[in-house]
Amino acid sequence: MTLLAFLQPQASSSLSHRCSSYCPGSSEMLAHELTCFTRIQVKCILQQLLCGLDHCHSNGVLHRDMKSSNILIDSNGTLKIADFGLATSFDPDNQQPLTSRVATLWYRPPELLLGATKYGPSVDIWSTGCILAELLAGKPILPGRTEVQPLLNF
Repeated sequence: MTLLAFLQPQASSSLSHRCSSYCPGSSEMLAHELTCFTRIQVKCILQQLLCGLDHCHSNGVLHRDMKSSNILIDSNGTLKIADFGLATSFDPDNQQPLTSRVATLWYRPPELLLGATKYGPSVDIWSTGCILAELLAGKPILPGRTEVQPLLNF
């Protein structure tokens, strides 16, 4: 399983850059090809995704924007988690208040929709569950344009 490197920006300038491996032909792959995956492929995708998240969480990183368009799959079937733009460090022994305005609305867990500022890896796991359901259903399961609409879909 390959996980995109999460590089710290250098303090040499105010402009930061992130480098990641090239994954040809897979930009937003899951978002555009939901109906193309067999159940076996969905299991493989989920297994790789959970292993990647376990690696992040075990190293004190919350992704906070898990969604199908942030999952890339290369030609070898290797999953890569992308877009760590909303990621933050996390220490379960020293929880600091965090913003609830993270995660794309359709994948945002109820506690964040209700304004929680203390949370942990469960926000990524909720979003992963939404991705799993989306892969199986062939469409997003909690669409909405406001923070109230996904709550009404439960």
